[in-house]
Amino acid sequence: MAAAPSLADPSIMLAHERTDELVKCVERDDLLGVLLVLCYCVDDEVNGKASAFPITPLETAVCYPTRRFAVRRLIVECLLHRGASPDDIVRKPAASAHAALLSVLRGWRSGGREQAPIAYQLCFVLSLEEAETYITDNGLGPDGPHDPPPAASTGPPSGEASTSTAPAEPPRGRRDSGYHESDRRSRSRDRRDSRSNGRERLRDSRDRSTHSLEWSSVVLTGALSQLTSRQPRRARLISAQAALTLDRVA
Repeated sequence: MAAAPSLADPSIMLAHERTDELVKCVERDDLLGVLLVLCYCVDDEVNGKASAFPITPLETAVCYPTRRFAVRRLIVECLLHRGASPDDIVRKPAASAHAALLSVLRGWRSGGREQAPIAYQLCFVLSLEEAETYITDNGLGPDGPHDPPPAASTGPPSGEASTSTAPAEPPRGRRDSGYHESDRRSRSRDRRDSRSNGRERLRDSRDRSTHSLEWSSVVLTGALSQLTSRQPRRARLISAQAALTLDRVA
C-alpha cells in the first residue's frame, strides 16, 4: 500500500486553507489529519466551503465515495462534535449521499451525539499522539485495510457502503470523559457549588478582615491618646500614616 501523505501544519494556514485541508483529509479518509486540522479550526472554518468546489467538509464526508466506511463514520462524528452543522445536508440530501451517514446526521441531536463516544474521545480527551496510537492499533489509518467488496446478492445498496464498524470500546486517554447529559448537569452543579462556596469563603475572609481592622483601630486609638499627651507632633504623624494604611487595606 502507498504510504500515508505527510500531515500539513494547520497552525500556519489561513482560514480558507484549513477548510481546504480538512476537505482533502476527508477525501482520503485520513482520520488523524482531520483531528489535527480540527484542533485549529473555528466553527466558520469547519462549516466553510472548499476553494476548488463549493462543498463543506461534512458534505464531503457524507457524499464522497469511500472504501473505509468505519473510518468515514468516525470522521463524520468528529466533524459533528467539532461544530459541523448537519441541517442543510439533511434538508436537501445529495443523491450521492451515503444513507447510513445521513442517518447519523438526522439523529445527531436526538441521542446520536451520546452514541458517538469514540469520536468524542478522539476529539476532546486523547492527545494527538494517543489518537495516532489508537488509529494505528485499530487499522484506521489511510493505509489500513479497505472494506471487503459486498456479495452480489446480499450486499447493501451502493449508498450504504460496508457494514464494518470501528471497535466498540472507546479509547482511554489521560482523562476518561463521556459526553452524557447527566454528566453535563452534574459538572454544572459542581461548578455552581464551587462558586457558591468560594463566595462564602470570600465573605468570611472580608468579615474577619473588617473585624481585625476595627480592633486594630481601637488599639491604635488608645495608644495614640496616651502618646498625644507626651509627644503631640509625633502622634499626629503616626495617626495620619495609620489612617492612610487602613484606607488602603480597606
